[in-house]
Amino acid sequence: MVRGNRFLRAASFSMWMHFGFMAASLANAQTRPNIVLILSDDQAWYDYSFMRMANAEQAAINMNPDIYQVADTPAIDRLAANGLVFTHGYVPVSLCRPSLASIITGTYPCQHKITGNDPANSNEDDPYDDLIYRVPSLPRILEGKLGYSSYQSGKWWQGPHTKGGFAGGETVNAIDTSTSPSQWSGALPFYAHAREGDWGLMVGRVDYVTDVEKPDPLTNYANTIVPITDYIDGQVAASEPFFLWYAPFLPHYPYDPPTNILTKYDSLIAEPEENNDYIAKYYGNIERLDGGIDALMDHLDSTGLATNTMVVFVCDNGWISRTNSADHANKSKRSLYDGGTRTPIIIYWPDQIRPGGTIEPQIVDTPVSSIDIASTILAAFDLDPAPQMSGINLMDLDAVTVRTNIFGSLYEDNEVDIETVSETLIGRWCRQDGWKLIMRESGTRELYQLYDSATGAPVDPFETNDVSAANAARVSQLSQTISNWYDNVTDPVRTVDQEQDNVNGIAALSGTMGQTFTPATANALAGIRIPLLASGNDRDMTLEVRQLDGQDAPLGSLLAQSALSADLFVPGETRWYTFLLDSAYAQASGTPIGFTLNPGSGTGTFQLPYKTDNPYADGAMYFAGTLSHGGTDYEWTNGFFDLAFETFTESETNSELTLVVGESAAATNMAIWVESDLRGVPMQLETSTNLTNSATWTALSANVDRSREGFAAWTVPVDKPIEFFRARESVARGSVQTNGVLYYETFSGDGSASLRYNSPTTNNYGDGTAVWSSDYQYMNNGLVQTGNHARGMALLPFEPQTGHIYELSATILNNQASNWIALGFCESGTFYEYGDFGNIGGIVSGYGWILTRNGGGTDAVSRTGEGTDGGVAWTDVDGAQPVDLKISLVTTGSTWTADFNINGSDVATGRAMPASAITNINGVGFSAYDLKSSATISDFKLEVQTP
Repeated sequence: MVRGNRFLRAASFSMWMHFGFMAASLANAQTRPNIVLILSDDQAWYDYSFMRMANAEQAAINMNPDIYQVADTPAIDRLAANGLVFTHGYVPVSLCRPSLASIITGTYPCQHKITGNDPANSNEDDPYDDLIYRVPSLPRILEGKLGYSSYQSGKWWQGPHTKGGFAGGETVNAIDTSTSPSQWSGALPFYAHAREGDWGLMVGRVDYVTDVEKPDPLTNYANTIVPITDYIDGQVAASEPFFLWYAPFLPHYPYDPPTNILTKYDSLIAEPEENNDYIAKYYGNIERLDGGIDALMDHLDSTGLATNTMVVFVCDNGWISRTNSADHANKSKRSLYDGGTRTPIIIYWPDQIRPGGTIEPQIVDTPVSSIDIASTILAAFDLDPAPQMSGINLMDLDAVTVRTNIFGSLYEDNEVDIETVSETLIGRWCRQDGWKLIMRESGTRELYQLYDSATGAPVDPFETNDVSAANAARVSQLSQTISNWYDNVTDPVRTVDQEQDNVNGIAALSGTMGQTFTPATANALAGIRIPLLASGNDRDMTLEVRQLDGQDAPLGSLLAQSALSADLFVPGETRWYTFLLDSAYAQASGTPIGFTLNPGSGTGTFQLPYKTDNPYADGAMYFAGTLSHGGTDYEWTNGFFDLAFETFTESETNSELTLVVGESAAATNMAIWVESDLRGVPMQLETSTNLTNSATWTALSANVDRSREGFAAWTVPVDKPIEFFRARESVARGSVQTNGVLYYETFSGDGSASLRYNSPTTNNYGDGTAVWSSDYQYMNNGLVQTGNHARGMALLPFEPQTGHIYELSATILNNQASNWIALGFCESGTFYEYGDFGNIGGIVSGYGWILTRNGGGTDAVSRTGEGTDGGVAWTDVDGAQPVDLKISLVTTGSTWTADFNINGSDVATGRAMPASAITNINGVGFSAYDLKSSATISDFKLEVQTP
């Protein structure tokens, strides 16, 4: 069985390995939270009635007399009153499409490369939509790891909902809008643009029950969210939790509130354009947004789901209304100012935020970001964020408090090159300690003091007074902070490797057609883009990557493949389509390979653009039969024609990815999963009974292909007598490195965690003559039992190797009246013996910390001894406090050395280890002697680095 909270993460490979009862967790699906993500659309940060409370932002809002403080949002107010309210929330970009992409992926626009609403060429939407594949997606993570169902409704922008990983949704196809929701029989409203969200843009606006597009007056908000409530009811019937994306197209234009709501706000607002009522209509749409949220929360209450549902509220970008048009003002949407980037963020979860939880509802004025939402949702399931995610868990208020910087950027609305986002970068900004710097690519700088750093009182929250000239040092410091952030954000690892996009003809696809090419780099081939002209969308297509046969055609052994479903093809238009390989192929540089295109059954036809005169030197086009071009019929001949194509490769160069976790023989089937940002590469699970880099590992299963999200899973049968596991790439690529955590035990507190390796046979005097009794048991869940004589407590077999740095660390708790307890690298054969870590006089073989609480006295004074073949050094430690011990073993030179650190401070460095000790070390662990009171070990960790 899985014990404690053991997991492994190798930082240099951006890879996680998690161990847990996956099957058991799925069985307990009822206890898992539902997630509802509510997104407002084009709304000012101050246009919520809860923001006008005295303990929120009343003082700041009152500083701007142009604000009509009339927004009535009782449903959102209830979420705020009973949740965590982050009044200084931000989005990293003030535009719909890139902002939504950042929310669903937890990454910045410079990472997911969706920086504007439109690609430079309007025909490039499909490859632009495909960018969502490159970065982690909340629905894909939750479905892949936990089997969660997900549903998309409302504003989306990223093509069909399936591209984001949603199992269901109302964005059926970003171009073809022929499929309407089952709840609606009317026409598609004029505002429901397919690119933005298709039929989902009607949710919250239309009356689905009566098929009325503009209900006037609006009498029942529940009728406007029927697709949402139908989905929830289906999940309740199936007893399955869910993830819901609810992004009503509100208060976004068109401003068409029912007459009764418009009349309400028209009477409250005196505006210059009373005939058009631009601002009154905007506020009317805010009330419509709130009414739909109220209906949604009522439905969660009626189904009994409200208490165990995490509701997150955020707006995609800010908004300031013009008084003479329905457009936005300059310092709002599509700007670098707070008017476009600031939005409150609310987290509501009754099971965790009072009354049923431990977190008090409160208003938090520390700045946070919508980048944090993905990490917060994953934390609700005890899942770590993906390596590309920069956010923090907003429910960890300590983490919120200590973070000092919030970042954002702005790009031109139209993309120039989706691979080179810097070409459209307008500027970047940073919010730090009440100050905000705007750094434009033109070279100008603007500095604003938004709030007083000491008191939190508003100073210039609407950015009216640029104080950069008087604060040159702060401008310089924040400029460097912005540059450091932008230069070091983890970018996607996928790059274009080969391409041929110069064409002068188009050929009908009859039978098999394909292209050969010669990889320029030794990386993992992740996908291929092809331009296609489809006559319909009733026929799917499969792309196969193959070796070449004896005639240099791509008809050899199958290497990898990908398929696109029929409904993704746009009839009558030539578009680029991305075939993302289900399993990335580790290609060799300079070895020709190829791909073929194979349409499935159906009546639709495909045509492929191509180029004559061999413009691409390292491959050629393949086609079955003949091809007519310029009045001549051609058969396949190497070097005549080339298809238009691009290949995508993963730029990682790791090899023999060796990552290790320890575990006792399973009492039930155990689930193991691995995740990496290097997605689709086949993995192999191996086992060993020794935690050592030199052990012989045995394959437990055949290769498992990682998913598009980089996820792979195995089930370890109950009858496998396994101690440790590792997962590695099944194909070696590049140089070998070993960085990361080899073992990590946090002791979850459930009483099941133990570091036992095998049953000891020594008695309490260590002479090996008696069976270990219940009085002298191993460390159970971190607890070191009391006793009167020397005894070893716990051991993991381990052999350090030359060329690395190993860090062994642990925290000792509660041991205030004992003799000693020791942590160290040791010789396992003598680990249970009194002389190994015992006698204070020395460790027989190896290095260790020996912690003593003043010889068993009660004056709360500790000493830490560092033993090296008989050598001892002492450092006083406050016995009333936890003690953090760490030993760094450096094996990179001819002489191995060790550094010793206690409570974060070095007390000995560069201590040489005798050759005899180097030879004998084959374990790490704990030993103890004469404990008068019990002690607890926490956070036992063994890490390795390759310099």
